[in-house]
Amino acid sequence: PKAPVRGLIFDRNGVPMARNVPSYTLEIVPDQVSNMDELLDELGKLVKLTEYDLKLFHRDLKRHARFDTIVLRSQLTDSEAARFAVNRYRFEGVELRARLERNYPLKESAAHVVGYVGRISSRDLERIDKNQYRGIDFLGKTGIEAYYEEILRGKSGFDQIETNAHGRVVRTISSTPSVPGKNIYLAIDSKLQLIAEQALAGYRGSVVAIKPDTGEILAFASTPSFDPNAFVYGISNTDYAALRDSPDTPLLNRALRGRYAPGSTIKPFMGLTGLKFKQSPAKKVFCPGFYTLTKGGHRFRCWKRHGHGAMDVHDAIVQSCDVYFYDLAHHLGIDAMHDSLKPFGFGVKTGIDLAGESAALMPSKKWKREARDQSWYPGETVIAGIGQGYVLSTPLQLASATAVLANDGLRMKPHLLLAQEDPLSAEKTLNPPVALGNVIENQQDIPLIHQ
Repeated sequence: PKAPVRGLIFDRNGVPMARNVPSYTLEIVPDQVSNMDELLDELGKLVKLTEYDLKLFHRDLKRHARFDTIVLRSQLTDSEAARFAVNRYRFEGVELRARLERNYPLKESAAHVVGYVGRISSRDLERIDKNQYRGIDFLGKTGIEAYYEEILRGKSGFDQIETNAHGRVVRTISSTPSVPGKNIYLAIDSKLQLIAEQALAGYRGSVVAIKPDTGEILAFASTPSFDPNAFVYGISNTDYAALRDSPDTPLLNRALRGRYAPGSTIKPFMGLTGLKFKQSPAKKVFCPGFYTLTKGGHRFRCWKRHGHGAMDVHDAIVQSCDVYFYDLAHHLGIDAMHDSLKPFGFGVKTGIDLAGESAALMPSKKWKREARDQSWYPGETVIAGIGQGYVLSTPLQLASATAVLANDGLRMKPHLLLAQEDPLSAEKTLNPPVALGNVIENQQDIPLIHQ
């Protein structure tokens, strides 16, 4: 088998985010080796062979046919390659080859978006079509690399060859060339991505930027991040444990899976819901700095201790008055809020082209009864009105919902793929935007919320 060249990944401006770079590998055909242990001992005197290298090799030895070529060591230095080359005659069944290695030039930047490739594991073998991976040792594990694996992978070619008793190639009988994978252009602007990540430096957080009229994701930052290059040939147990057990959870894609209380960012949507249910935009609610459901009952505090005074919906959004939205939520009820905010994407997956997205949570009476076997309480409705309590959102959901408001209620499906490119013909195929419908019934209410 002849492995295809994996497709490249670029940002919207052609900046490479995943590329293939030449690298020396040491490879063995087990069928041509009489004493494997002796061979490995002798090779270890010429090139550095770690316990991890040997562990992976012995694992692959069990998995592959004896006439298959198995990689013993990747990323040899020039001096290691030279040392083996002059001693090549001593090692039957061992070859030094130049292969293309996956490399991520932006390193930590956009690592959660691009993802990484890794060696095909025994678990991978249970789910993939082995015929499609003849001669291929790597596949996409996370991010875009995994989601668009079939596009990026390409198709293996084959040489039918005749060898002598020592495994030397005598002649090639027939040859079928491999088909390279397609290149991918993402909607990400790598410069904007870097600005977002620099703004988050030192913090755990996320920034998502979307073009409202198309749903294109321009920035998708999650910090802290990690260097995907460490995963290509297998990260050591020590290094992986450090990432996995870090209190900063750098492997967590916060933009996609982080579930946070949206807080006051939910108030424009609440204001729009109030207008939908015929609450007059001129209606004023007096804010003394707190809200109670019953006279002398529990006080739900406003952020402004001494209150805002009389607030209509415009002023309540401008000044982020909690009391106005406590009162609005109480009169709407949690089920009306759930049904009105869900079309914006709260509590549902956006459908972005990345695996593992969280739906987060927009609660309802039914949800609490099924999930907690408990009744819903009025006080829980009150705090849901300012995006607290059980209400949870991912940064992606919140950015997408805000884009719907900006786009006059037309909801576009968020997406990262901008275009595919055939590397042979250089022909590009654009990924068209997908409209999911208009979610604002009363268009006349939109200008007030925009204002």
